[in-house]
Amino acid sequence: MNAQVPPPFATAARANRGRQAPRRTSVSRTSGWSIATFALAVLLPLSASAFDPKDVDPGTVHALGGGGPVLVVEESPSGQLELVTGGAFFDASPEQVWKTISDYASYPEWMPDLTEIEVTNDKGTTKDVHYKVHFQIAIISKKIDYVLKHTETPPHRISWDLIEGDFDKTVGAWNLVPLDNGKGTLVFYSTFTNLKSMGWLVKQLLTEQPGLEVAIQASTALVVLKALQERL
Repeated sequence: MNAQVPPPFATAARANRGRQAPRRTSVSRTSGWSIATFALAVLLPLSASAFDPKDVDPGTVHALGGGGPVLVVEESPSGQLELVTGGAFFDASPEQVWKTISDYASYPEWMPDLTEIEVTNDKGTTKDVHYKVHFQIAIISKKIDYVLKHTETPPHRISWDLIEGDFDKTVGAWNLVPLDNGKGTLVFYSTFTNLKSMGWLVKQLLTEQPGLEVAIQASTALVVLKALQERL
């Protein structure tokens, strides 16, 4: 899979709450499952939290997406990527979606490029999960190994943080918002991973092509959402 980071590299970056400088945020409607070419730029204070579905009007997002996925890209004032969030409407209840995304053992059946998974520590709503995935970008092909700590808030949110792995930062979240009196769900998948920490070749490629980092993580968000939709 070229120019795509295998799930669950989709991650949620944390906002710097102590600063007041604006974060640059762009909202893009997509055409089908491809990234649209236009974006609406808005300014948000960094004291605000990173993408929070509680602040989203479901009707607005559904209308913006035209029934298709929406991408929200957040950057620091210096232009550093902080967060990519993909969102889409699913014709399934939050409970149905939750059942799928919380069944980690089934992930290899529907998540692209995920080869192995194992829950190594289960404490109810907190689980350590070991992932093995195949990563490919351009001519670079690598096997990636990492362990994430998942924190569940049923049936609305799963977030994760890196315990150890082949990169130095990855955090993330699923967020589910009921729609149509619980008959449908807005599903949000947020993503940020420090891809440049995955070795010299990857860092060099992303340094030479700075737009590629956003493209990879935006593509990841769409791939994950599409795979989930097909699974349901």
